[in-house]
Amino acid sequence: MQPPKEASAFAQAFRTQLITSLVNEGVNVAKQPAGATEVDFDIQIVKFSPRRLDGTFTSATAIYAGLWALDGLWVGTSPGAAGALAAVAFDATRWSTSELASGPTPQYEVIITISASDATQYLGRATNVYYIADSDEMLYKAATAPVLHTITVRGGQ
Repeated sequence: MQPPKEASAFAQAFRTQLITSLVNEGVNVAKQPAGATEVDFDIQIVKFSPRRLDGTFTSATAIYAGLWALDGLWVGTSPGAAGALAAVAFDATRWSTSELASGPTPQYEVIITISASDATQYLGRATNVYYIADSDEMLYKAATAPVLHTITVRGGQ
């Protein structure tokens, strides 16, 4: 098992979990790659455009037809029937959008690729993509060295 290419908090935790999972499945995991199948992984964080489409769709036709039906029911029947139809329309809308997550669309996704190879070829490879919370972005990035500043000191003052 190779060390992570980037030393982020997530990469270190992912490597530890991957080794644990392989060992628990009965795979012999070598600390030194001499002659062994080498397993490595790559983690890439991608930021989307802030104005990208979020995939939600609201049908103006359905809204207009629903309001038109409510108006016709209100005039032609009792207010209770119109209220019941309004409740059904509301529930239908909630059901049709229930597969969409609430809140803003995340701006980041993480692409994780795991590869198994020998000296000459890839033996297996898997890539998965995950949305992440914007507030967790720093967990997936490598730690950077602190910025150093030079301060001029003058004697006697």
